[in-house]
Amino acid sequence: MGPFPDYRAEPQQKHESGNVAIDEGYTSGTNTAPLTVAPGKELPATGKHMRTRTCDVVTVENGVITRHHFYYDQAEALGQLGLLSELTT
Repeated sequence: MGPFPDYRAEPQQKHESGNVAIDEGYTSGTNTAPLTVAPGKELPATGKHMRTRTCDVVTVENGVITRHHFYYDQAEALGQLGLLSELTT
């Protein structure tokens, strides 16, 4: 179930070049369970909804994914959830 049981991916743009695919879009969800931000550190569930821009970069070699990088604005996501100040204390 995780911290965002209603998690939703909203694809916007897809780009391919050779064996690399890049997908841009948004992810959204409501935070209903604690959020792990570092090993041994959890932030409490807020019940708030967040929507943030994302980017996936995938490399495929011989039909197998050999690299996958997922980028998003962590400060924006934590800010929308009201948790940004939790990390600075």
